[in-house]
Amino acid sequence: MKKWGFWRGYLLTKKIKKWIRQDTSAALMFLGPSVCGFALFYLIPFAMSVFDSFMDNSVDNVFG
Repeated sequence: MKKWGFWRGYLLTKKIKKWIRQDTSAALMFLGPSVCGFALFYLIPFAMSVFDSFMDNSVDNVFG
């Protein structure tokens, strides 16, 4: 009687990796616009406000 424990696990892992590769491209298509929107409306304004908080006079761009 053969023991299929290791081989069966290898085959399942191989199938799961193939499934993940196929879904990755579709997932990136859906995540791309949301990541761009998050950066545009949250990260960039946050970075700008942190930059402005270190300014002594925000009109002349003089660091305080």
